[in-house]
Amino acid sequence: MTADVSVKITAATVKQYLKDKGADLVGIAPVDRFPIDGSNRDPRLHFRRAHSVIVFARRVAFSSATPYPSVAGLQFGDYTLEAQLNELAYEASLWLEDAGAITMPMPAGRDVVSFEVRQRPPAEPKISLKGSFDLRYAAVVAGIGRLGANGLVINERLGSRIRLCAVLSTAKVEPDQPFEFGGKLPDFCHDCGFRCVKACPAAALSTPGHVDHYRCLAIRPDLVDPEEVLTSLERDMRGNPLVLAAKQLSYTTSPPHTCATCTTLCPMDQGRKLATDPFLREGWEDGDFMQAGTFSARKMNG
Repeated sequence: MTADVSVKITAATVKQYLKDKGADLVGIAPVDRFPIDGSNRDPRLHFRRAHSVIVFARRVAFSSATPYPSVAGLQFGDYTLEAQLNELAYEASLWLEDAGAITMPMPAGRDVVSFEVRQRPPAEPKISLKGSFDLRYAAVVAGIGRLGANGLVINERLGSRIRLCAVLSTAKVEPDQPFEFGGKLPDFCHDCGFRCVKACPAAALSTPGHVDHYRCLAIRPDLVDPEEVLTSLERDMRGNPLVLAAKQLSYTTSPPHTCATCTTLCPMDQGRKLATDPFLREGWEDGDFMQAGTFSARKMNG
């Protein structure tokens, strides 16, 4: 193969290509911003020759990002969107390859490769899920957004109503200004008053910025037997990392999460200007949110 010398790989041409193909946000980070620690934040585990991590995002349609569970919301907020991101990552890899760089596309989330139980019943379980590559970390250090109280990447225009993807490349291109991952929460979360934390029906955000994976998966842990939930999760999540990732990517054991309360309530999302209604999750009463908020506030202040 002969490189296409008519295409010059720069930050500008990479971003223009991705945006012309449908990306709403693009950020670039050099690999030296990522730790060499064997964790899923290290792109070198996947591609040792990588010099740059190109992160991009597409926005979720506002109607598909609301907490109302529906076939349309799941299809266009998760299935279709992640398939489009994966296709775009592959097309970008071929485009960069034709221009003389080698690039490895990474899956657009859902490729869970690690399920760890840190605490078992009768106490409430503590579990940890990890993907093959930490797209949240990559997006933050590539300048796409900051980690918010809801544990999601928050962009100043789209809030957390985004889906992420990335490609690792040998191309050396100008990086974007990074944000700090973790640590102090952004000022806009404090200005908001932690609405996502108070409204979470699972009280899964009792430590702002950190998600309790068990409570988030259970949604209403106060209404279920933790032993039964953990048994079910362990059954679905068994297998080596490759098998586990295949299960997740094929949606055979893990359908998209139907609760998007923490995404919808983020005031950074300019899409909220489209409506004045609070978009509370269908089927939940105000009292449910108040109860969850009381739990979260107690944990947060304790």
